[in-house]
Amino acid sequence: MWCREGTKVVAAFVALLVTSLSPASAQDRHESRALPSRIDAQYTIALGAFDLGAFKFEQRRQGKNYTLKSIVELSALLGAFEWRGITQTSGSISGGKPRPENYAFDFRSKGRGGLVRMAFDKGNVISLSTIPSAPVGGAMVPLKDSHTKSVLDPLTAILTLSQAHSAKPCGRTLPIFDGKQRFNLTFKFRRYEALPNAARGKRGIVCQIKYKPIGGYVANSDTRKYAAENNIEIAFRAVKGGVMVPYRLSLPTVIGTARLDLRKLSIGPGRARVASAQR
Repeated sequence: MWCREGTKVVAAFVALLVTSLSPASAQDRHESRALPSRIDAQYTIALGAFDLGAFKFEQRRQGKNYTLKSIVELSALLGAFEWRGITQTSGSISGGKPRPENYAFDFRSKGRGGLVRMAFDKGNVISLSTIPSAPVGGAMVPLKDSHTKSVLDPLTAILTLSQAHSAKPCGRTLPIFDGKQRFNLTFKFRRYEALPNAARGKRGIVCQIKYKPIGGYVANSDTRKYAAENNIEIAFRAVKGGVMVPYRLSLPTVIGTARLDLRKLSIGPGRARVASAQR
């Protein structure tokens, strides 16, 4: 039970977090050039009372080109459960919108591993390979050709969010395809909240996240539960340089609430000092 739920939580967190780390608005070309060329963020992962591991995210931008990378490392039950996933994507900005070109995801746990490779052209998937292959039949909702058109990979979705105003991180729906499943994530405003160790008047913005599976998923009770869940939340704060970042993500599960909490953040250009997220 723990390993099965833990693995699902990891997959959900990877999808939710990397689609939410967002620089502030770029209203014109001048502002776009002012966006950070480098973002490095580190998060801790916990499930109930268990400390599970860490999530690391890197963003690099040079002109119209971008590269993104995330690393998730988990260990629990005295090492009986271990999981490591590395995701990388690259693309370019065209007409003010991010266009993914190449996407790679590799994961490994004890005795098991796999990968996803995708190539895009103008937002459409033009090549795809997965190991192991996606299951078919049974309760599997099939993936249609239309499900891989006009989509974002999980990491490129971060740059789509960067086109919104930094004061309004909520209020949008992202079409995402991770190589096996096509789903939407909808962000809705929920509340403001006081920030830890922040100046008077500084508030965080909390969004509700709704998950809607579309194709390539198993239509079972677990999927229905997460689709019906109304208490998945992400909390944003503005930091130096006009960048809006999530500092907390929470996801209810049958064995407790899973959380990601921001611990360190560094924003470029150059080799900027890594700052505590609690400041």
